[in-house]
Amino acid sequence: TLKNKVLQGKFYAPQNKTIYLTAQSGGKIFFSAKIKAKQGVNFFNFDTHKEKIGIAQITLFDEQKQPRAERLVFLNPDKKLKINIKTDKAQYLPREKVNVNIQTTDENNLPVAANLSLAAVNEQILNIADDKQDDMLSWLLLGTELKGKIDEPNFYFNPKEKKAIAALDFLMLTQGWRKFSWKNAQREKQYVKYVPEKNTTISGTIYHLNGMIAKKAQVVLFETGKNNKAAIAYTDENGKFLFLRTNPSTPMQMMVKLHKDNARCQIVLDKQEQYLTYQHANNYDNYKYDNVMENESRVLSFNGTTNVKPKKTLQKDNKNDVISLQEETNQLSEAVVVINNFDQVKKSSQSVTIVNKDILNGSLEQNLQGRIEGISVIAGKSIATNDFKIRGMQGFGANALPIYIVDGVEVDAFYFSNLNVENIDFIEILKNASATAMYGGRAANGVIVVSNKKTLQNKNEPLLQPVNPYTSLLISNKNQNSVREFYLPKYDKLSKNENRNDFRSTVFWQGDINTDEKGQANVSFYNSDEITTFKLTAEGFGKGLIGHEETSYFTLKPLQVDIEIPPFLTVEDTLQIPVYLRNNVNEVMKANLQIKSTSPYLLLPSVDNQNIALQPNEKRTILLSVIAKGAAKNQLINISFVNEFFNDNVTQSIDIQQKGFPVEYSFSGSEKENTFDFELPQYLEGSLEGKVVVYTDITKDLISAVEGIIREPYGCFEQVSSSTYPNILALQLMNETGKIKPDVKKTALTYIANGYKKLAAYEISSGGFDWFGKAPAHEALSAFGLVEFLDMQKVYDGVDKKMIERTKKWLLSRKDGKGGFLNSKQDGHEVGNLPIQTKNAFIVYALARAKVKDIQFEYETTFKQALQSEDAYQMALLASASLDLDKVSNANILLEKLRTQLNNISKMKVQNTWTHSGGVSKQIEAVSFTGVSLIRNKEKDIRQLSEIVQYLNKNRSYGMFGSTQGTVTALQYITDYIKLTKANNQNSGQIELWNGKELLASSSIDAEKIEVVELTNWVSKLKVGKHQLKIKFKNTEKALPFSIQLKYNSYIPNSQQECAIDLKTDLNLKKVKVNETVRLTTTITNKKNEPQPMTLAYVGIPSGLIVQAWQLKELQEKKVFDFYELRQNYVVFYYRSLKEKESKVIHLDLTAKIPGTFLAPAGAAYLYYTKELKDWEGGQKVVIEKP
Repeated sequence: TLKNKVLQGKFYAPQNKTIYLTAQSGGKIFFSAKIKAKQGVNFFNFDTHKEKIGIAQITLFDEQKQPRAERLVFLNPDKKLKINIKTDKAQYLPREKVNVNIQTTDENNLPVAANLSLAAVNEQILNIADDKQDDMLSWLLLGTELKGKIDEPNFYFNPKEKKAIAALDFLMLTQGWRKFSWKNAQREKQYVKYVPEKNTTISGTIYHLNGMIAKKAQVVLFETGKNNKAAIAYTDENGKFLFLRTNPSTPMQMMVKLHKDNARCQIVLDKQEQYLTYQHANNYDNYKYDNVMENESRVLSFNGTTNVKPKKTLQKDNKNDVISLQEETNQLSEAVVVINNFDQVKKSSQSVTIVNKDILNGSLEQNLQGRIEGISVIAGKSIATNDFKIRGMQGFGANALPIYIVDGVEVDAFYFSNLNVENIDFIEILKNASATAMYGGRAANGVIVVSNKKTLQNKNEPLLQPVNPYTSLLISNKNQNSVREFYLPKYDKLSKNENRNDFRSTVFWQGDINTDEKGQANVSFYNSDEITTFKLTAEGFGKGLIGHEETSYFTLKPLQVDIEIPPFLTVEDTLQIPVYLRNNVNEVMKANLQIKSTSPYLLLPSVDNQNIALQPNEKRTILLSVIAKGAAKNQLINISFVNEFFNDNVTQSIDIQQKGFPVEYSFSGSEKENTFDFELPQYLEGSLEGKVVVYTDITKDLISAVEGIIREPYGCFEQVSSSTYPNILALQLMNETGKIKPDVKKTALTYIANGYKKLAAYEISSGGFDWFGKAPAHEALSAFGLVEFLDMQKVYDGVDKKMIERTKKWLLSRKDGKGGFLNSKQDGHEVGNLPIQTKNAFIVYALARAKVKDIQFEYETTFKQALQSEDAYQMALLASASLDLDKVSNANILLEKLRTQLNNISKMKVQNTWTHSGGVSKQIEAVSFTGVSLIRNKEKDIRQLSEIVQYLNKNRSYGMFGSTQGTVTALQYITDYIKLTKANNQNSGQIELWNGKELLASSSIDAEKIEVVELTNWVSKLKVGKHQLKIKFKNTEKALPFSIQLKYNSYIPNSQQECAIDLKTDLNLKKVKVNETVRLTTTITNKKNEPQPMTLAYVGIPSGLIVQAWQLKELQEKKVFDFYELRQNYVVFYYRSLKEKESKVIHLDLTAKIPGTFLAPAGAAYLYYTKELKDWEGGQKVVIEKP
């Protein structure tokens, strides 16, 4: 127990013996004692008031110094960084400026400097977020110390929770319990490459060019970014200098002037290997990469605090080659030097003429004397030593000279005289009050300010071009990434008729707010248009303390209008939209209400200048009747509430979906003349859509596949991978052909960068990747990820090579010793019920692609199995692996068998694929992998390779080749085929679309000008019945990739009997009132007597009902389903697999929010990798009445 910071404990000893007791926290022992224990209960106590907040480990050792018992105790929970957040008001207007003051103190309420992050977020969004996750305080003090999941970790540090301290001790007794298995876990000495909170120090040594140490040299360091902070230090007797609390992510300029010496010098940084440095060389205009004295002793990298005199001396330990900081020496005095903002200088009323770039020519003195009023030049011994004087300044002595400021840094007359005139942006003269106000009393003789054109942002060159007596060094940290700046709009006064369209959920975020030595910092930002409560959250570090604090403020308009509209409706939905009018002041307000919509698909009454009077602080609700008449996207409703002094204006968008069951047709081909027969049944009026798409450039064709993929759910690793892969292939193709299209490249790199970030998040800490990022990892999925990352790093330099190596290592660790690999288990059965031989073949293929050699046994085993099975998919994978492992004869054996099967290309023998694909996807994957292996072989049959392309094009639907995995493998082959044949389309001519003998549409094709040709506005000519569509290419050498796309909604579900999954939904109430709850029950059943792989179910939600986000999270945690997505009016449920005849039942409690009659869109269930077979379920209908 802890009483008054004294830890009191007891232990039981079975006999009299010597016991050793230790207490450690953060890896540091702070108490130890040798205890002469007596038989029975023994007591001990020790003081903990000097220790920091955190978990302490109390361990008892026996006489042999072996651990016998241990207890965890949480010490000093009060020793937190106290953060006080104050806004200048509690209530604001939308778009009004918010001023925030932050005060940081220690546990004794003494001010401390701290580094904080601050976020201002809509509280409604935070309420939806997971309240069981860590914040910085709980993660660092608990999450990193204790194993296992901690439920609601923030509870233990909430000052409002009276039981938090007691609960924290119980937590130490439960999740802090451990048994002993002590080993020499660290056999080799380990070195921490980057020590926390120490890479903010820049230190080093200044040398004369002859190698002698430079004492008392002036060292100036300033940031080159927008913060404009600077500091000055002087070297000690050993030539050492030290800057504390720098910003490691900002490039910095260092300038050194020797004491009583105008010669140049050499700057040597400690931890030289951590930085990219560019030091000014002897030649005035040249800079060289400086990598001198790499083996010098190291310490570590500035904030704006300057060390004028050394506070600690740096002493070298020759044995360990490190530098230690000694405390016994002089105290440091501190100062802050701020680089002034030139915008403020320009606005000064007492400044003199700015010399612009079109005026400047000749020497500097020629531009100043005679051109700028009040400047005279005092001749020196040479032109390079001229001084300048501002006439009218009453300084003492003949040489009362001004201060020279160049790019914010004070320089001497010698430096100033030698500035490069061509590089000057402006020159400005400050005198009288404007000079002393900005630069203090030393500016009594005026200030000459020069700003150069060149800035240092994102440039590896010094800001100044130093000449004697300064030596300049640009310092940039190799291991820091630039942080994207958070978007912060600035608003002036909100105009009377301005529309509210800024609904950002996060209105402010900054991760590097520094409070000063008084613990003070001030920030400001502007609100969005949202009328809500914003939560301010600050957390960070200071003086070894950790802190977290929250506060709130809210936004209101004097006169306010809001509407509550579902973002999605179904055709024929009828609803009464609540329009909320509010008077937020203490007087009667009269205003005119206007309600407008230009949409032909929304039927609603028009309200024009209806005068309404609201009593003080009155809230009134008006119900607006709306009917959805037709399917369309982005239909707008505008509502304004305006009077002479105040106004509020809201515009909301609605997407209207077609009712019924969606049906899609897609036809593709590769001939110059193609014929397709189909029958158009009775369809819902207004639902028929169609177009023909022709791609004249294959790179555009590749990226268009992404559009098809992202139309499908993509919540798992493989699906995110598949949406990224086409962009990788497009970039590879452009690099191969040399035809770089900047717009395509930019789009592709954006997709890749975003995709990579998502994919990396699926990595399991113990190794490998999982479908949803939860242990255990999946072997075949990890192998697929490995292949993608290998291809990705060829075109994107952001791939972590260490992650690739970790994945290789983990896959090798999964060898089973029998020539195969172990199986991951989820919930007691294999993930996806994947056949072992197929999985092993794919892993060997991936490791061979990665040039891993230690798989000979596994290769030989899977090769024999593939050969024996004659499975086309396995043989294609092993043929590729054989080529990678230089087993050419084995590859030829497999390829010969594959060539034979290609004679009946649509019926190749395929048992399964690694994703357990079915239907057309399974065939596409086998054919594509076969084609890739054939292209890689020396002997190539172009005719057969062309037939593979034709087969793939014929099986393309809405940009996709079957499933996501089928699409990726098909595009891989097509890309390799184009590289081989150089057939990158680029044909011109004409395309025609015929229906029998009727020409429906036509267009010319100019490959040099148009990359995508679309034929539209022809579906209205199609009648219900049979049709024969023809695509004809004229005046072209060959056909171009094309796709005919048709879709409509039908009254009858287009379900397939072969679908292995059955979907049923039911609402327990068909009529409810606003704010009441209705239960939606979803049943997903495996109809087959065998397990099924990845299964999805789209479940439609009626627009007037709201899904409870917390309930979905809770159900996922209870493993009612494996994953879920919210997509428009659907909840999409994922299952890794279903057992034979297994049924899954999901109960969702939906809240009625908007009165009206609503029909949910039709739902469907299917195997993700056999998406052409679906089971459709009609949407549920509900009537919601006013309360």
